Amino acid sequence: MTIGTLRGLDFFCRPFEPPLSLTAFTLYTSRMRLSKKFPAFTLVETILCLVLTVVLLGGIPHAVYLCQLALHAMSDAHAAQNRAEQVRAIIRPMVETCGYGVSKDPDDFRAAFELGGLAPFNWPGPISVVDGAAGTSGREASTCRIVYAIPSGIRTTQETRTTEDTFQVRVSATPGNLESHSTMPHSTKNWALFAAATPRFHPAWLTATSGTGPDGALLLLRRRGNGELLIPRNDELFYLRAAEIQVRAYDDGTNRDDFALYTNDHTGSGWQPRVVGVVDARFELADERRLLRVVMLVRGEKRYDRDVTTGTPDGWPAKWADDIPQSARRYRLYAHSVAFNLKNF
Repeated sequence: MTIGTLRGLDFFCRPFEPPLSLTAFTLYTSRMRLSKKFPAFTLVETILCLVLTVVLLGGIPHAVYLCQLALHAMSDAHAAQNRAEQVRAIIRPMVETCGYGVSKDPDDFRAAFELGGLAPFNWPGPISVVDGAAGTSGREASTCRIVYAIPSGIRTTQETRTTEDTFQVRVSATPGNLESHSTMPHSTKNWALFAAATPRFHPAWLTATSGTGPDGALLLLRRRGNGELLIPRNDELFYLRAAEIQVRAYDDGTNRDDFALYTNDHTGSGWQPRVVGVVDARFELADERRLLRVVMLVRGEKRYDRDVTTGTPDGWPAKWADDIPQSARRYRLYAHSVAFNLKNF
């Protein structure tokens, strides 16, 4: 087979290639179809698209602002809840042993101490609610007074039976938080409580301690009045304590025009701030003095440049709405309430 023959066969074996003019015609017709299916934007459509884009982009900052408001509200509510829980944690241990080892009758309560007008021994019983002052404004039912007991873990090692006003009690260890006073006790730290004593409760103050050692201590105690008294073996000694609870103005130099829950434990430390951010608290004794209700107004964390709480906050009694300080309305305010059972009544 000659070279010319091979070249002829090669021509017939190559794929068919349309002429250049046919290919250009096909591309042109395809572009025409696409332009009819997807026509180009007109000037009016372009303007409308730009306007819509501006509107959508302009809404993003507003959406971000709304999200920030929601986050601040959630943060304020959480901070207020924490403050309310702190108040609950402070009051609960007091009410658990409120009235333990003392008389519930106002006259008998005072007679057990006979200290005249000295607080807390002149209070009308182990728990009472009175009007008080927060800053410079008097507030109804804003002060709660509680007389309670603290366990010592120290127990009597033998039975004590007496009819005298001065007597001895053998205990398992020296009570470190009980201070002696030889003549006239003036502090709650002088008084001991034995709740299992019969036939009635008889608070007694420590006059001296002797016979201390590994086997315990011998306490010389004194009580008001006389009559039969029996303190059984293995009865635990409790320390007498008393506290006043009240909301007061708080100013530490950085938190001006603020308020806090204060307590006075009558051990010499005076009024101490316990929970900053409690704007108000009111107390009520119910169910024949067997239930203590506390309603409190607590603030959020963020202070705004305008009033964000107007009127009466949800859950706060309307009769006390006028007592809300104007400076506190710059915060979000939340009302919380809690009730405590007085087990020893």
